[in-house]
Amino acid sequence: RCNLHSRKQKFDIVLHLGYTSDSIWFWLWPKKSIHITNMDGQEWKRVKFSPAVRNFLKYAEKMAVKGSRWLVADSKPIENYLLEKYSKPVSYIAYGAEIPASFQLETLKQYGLENGKYDLVIARMEPENNIEMMIEAKLQSNDSTLLVIVGNSNNYQLELKKKYRNQEKIQFLNAIYEKEKINSLRYFCRLYLHGHSVGGTNPSLLEAMACSCLIVAHKNPFNEAVLGADADYFSNADELSKLFQKIDFSTKEVRSQNNLMKIQREYNWEKITNDYELLFADAIHSK
Repeated sequence: RCNLHSRKQKFDIVLHLGYTSDSIWFWLWPKKSIHITNMDGQEWKRVKFSPAVRNFLKYAEKMAVKGSRWLVADSKPIENYLLEKYSKPVSYIAYGAEIPASFQLETLKQYGLENGKYDLVIARMEPENNIEMMIEAKLQSNDSTLLVIVGNSNNYQLELKKKYRNQEKIQFLNAIYEKEKINSLRYFCRLYLHGHSVGGTNPSLLEAMACSCLIVAHKNPFNEAVLGADADYFSNADELSKLFQKIDFSTKEVRSQNNLMKIQREYNWEKITNDYELLFADAIHSK
């Protein structure tokens, strides 16, 4: 319906944010408009999908490329992938985050938490976000710090809650949508664990950086492109279990400040909207 509506509007440019439910209709896209598609992550890698769905998503990616004049990648690894696979212009424009003005210590009381005495995971409850790997690592370690997992309620979350319901070191919270609360939980945690392994520049990772968290992340090109040397990394439960016991907390101030500067320099909305504006101007001038 959006595509049909756009055909009547005589737009110079149509920006497509993602392709999974859009690109199979590319033949409905207005022919005279310039189409630019932000390709988001590699959705066909998500293990939650069946082989048939993953094949469909690969097809949808190809259709998005076919229908677009220009592609946008929100991470350098995605940009490299698109440049290698497709002969289309690609622009790197990251995602953004806002730096909170303040944090509320009293928020912790609502969830029975104490400042610096819990580790935090905030993620969609999906297998590729390695939630269970992080739980197993915490249970394997001698570290007694509580692991708090915040995420949406679905079948996968229910399975995990049932499996680990008797583990005192693990606490599940349903999704929290109030920005002030979720940012305060980030700011006052001891460690922020980021297990995402599929996709580009992840919003929840940028938000953790904006909250000055000390971050431990799954080792993959997407996370490394954002965090660089300002995080510790793990590839499996054993590695993370050992990290729990040897993290150098004296590096928090330097690392968190470096990550905060990245938000200010690169992952801020003013820069990102300016980058899109420049891209639109280039696309129109090259028409």
